[in-house]
Amino acid sequence: MSTPTSTQSCAAFYAAQHAAARGTSRLAAGPLPFHGATALDVCTRDVVTCDAGMQVGEAARLMRKHDVGALVVVVEAPAPGRHVVAGLLTDRDLAVGVVAMERDLQSTRVGDVMRADVVSARADDPVASLLSLMRHKRVRRLPVTGPEGELLGIVTMDDVLAGVAEQVHALADVAAAARHGTDTSPVPSH
Repeated sequence: MSTPTSTQSCAAFYAAQHAAARGTSRLAAGPLPFHGATALDVCTRDVVTCDAGMQVGEAARLMRKHDVGALVVVVEAPAPGRHVVAGLLTDRDLAVGVVAMERDLQSTRVGDVMRADVVSARADDPVASLLSLMRHKRVRRLPVTGPEGELLGIVTMDDVLAGVAEQVHALADVAAAARHGTDTSPVPSH
């Protein structure tokens, strides 16, 4: 079995793996994609970051260059090469906090408009809890952090929903097969 690349979220990877298995029985393909998965399993590891001192115009260009809707604002962690989450800057923050307020792109810094009260997920949080957390806190993105608060990745609502959709599709396949008597393989127990 292959493994996901650093720029491919695990949710997309698992969805592709299970889509490739569609020619065979879903029941024989093994457990559903998120069975026992954690935030670290489904996050994108290649996170686009910036610091609070960056000009907002430069931050917007960085978002465009990497085709992302948010930048994780970081500060250097005590461990070399590690970063701690200090905030989150979204495209909406730029639209509402900079453009709508007619702020100067050169003098306004990321730290002036970012959200410092970032909702994040711990690496070992179960995927099943991520949608609930996102809904409760009304966020679409969760930086994933390690035990020392260090940034490990980011998980988006789209990442989680892609996996959930794949699970629903797999369950629909199982139900259809059972209804038509085309697959009598036992469902794996977990």
